[in-house]
Parts: sequence; C-alpha cells; structure tokens
Amino acid sequence: AAAVVYVGGAIGFEIAGGWLWGDSVNQVYAGEASGTGALPYMLMSTLEESLEMIGLMLAINGLLGHLREQGRETVIQVD
Repeated sequence: AAAVVYVGGAIGFEIAGGWLWGDSVNQVYAGEASGTGALPYMLMSTLEESLEMIGLMLAINGLLGHLREQGRETVIQVD
C-alpha cells in the first residue's frame, strides 16, 4: 500500500500536471504566472508531495511493525 501511495503521488500527479499545464508549468514554477493558473498548480503540487510523504510514513510504519513482530525492540529518539 505504501508503494502505491508513493508512486501514485509521484508519477500520477506528474502526469496530471503535465497534461493540465504542459510547457507552461515552468512559468508557474518560476513564479512568472499570475492569475488563476498558479493556485491550482500549487494545490496539486502540495497534494503530490503530501502523498509522497504519506507513502513514506506508511512504509516506515510497516517496517517497524515487521520488527515488532520479530520480537525486536525498536526505540526512536529525537533530541
């Protein structure tokens, strides 16, 4: 499931963004575009990155769950 979410966010939204904006995406990314085009692009970009981060969190959760099932104690400490 983690891979599907990650790849779906990474590739799926890249394809959708290319289909919707085509070559004008460089102008939007550079901040040259104004009006209604920039906000939808920023929202799609945010959703894409969010799906990638959620996919990564799911993968980490799955790996930690696997370690827990193996009887290994896992401690994560953030200073």
